[in-house]
Amino acid sequence: MQMIALELVKNPPIIILDEPNSGSDELSSSQCVAFLQKLAHIGHTVICSIHTPSAKIFQKLDYVYVITAGQCMYRGSASNLVPYLQSVNIECPRHYNPADF
Repeated sequence: MQMIALELVKNPPIIILDEPNSGSDELSSSQCVAFLQKLAHIGHTVICSIHTPSAKIFQKLDYVYVITAGQCMYRGSASNLVPYLQSVNIECPRHYNPADF
């Protein structure tokens, strides 16, 4: 998080991060994603790769780009991922983290 803070001093319009919460506990990861979400909501473009986020973190995501076997499987609103999966006959069990599925 310290490295992210150092880069944010420059106030970049676009922020690209590769697994910013890697190696962090759930609380730190959640705080990091919440902070990045605030930056996005005040006008920054935030792009992150997050490998298998927890359900709590997944709920904070606005837009997702899902890659499977090297191909884009889905891109769009995080809240529409499960309905999309259902439309292509992939059932995500109820109360299951879509990011784990």
